[in-house]
Amino acid sequence: MDDRLPDRAAELVNSLDRDELADLLFNYGEERKSRRIARYITDHRKNAPITTTAQLAHAVNAALRITTP
Repeated sequence: MDDRLPDRAAELVNSLDRDELADLLFNYGEERKSRRIARYITDHRKNAPITTTAQLAHAVNAALRITTP
């Protein structure tokens, strides 16, 4: 991975702009819906930083329209 990027995933999720985050999800996660997911993540973090995996999962699930029990 790029040595110029932060070490923690939380830092990436909260600091990358929408396009950079989408590129990361597409290139490293091979996620076809990376642009949509990145949009939901960046919209979600406008209210507050994403600090837990549950918050991140909620944003991704919303982007992919996955309902959880």
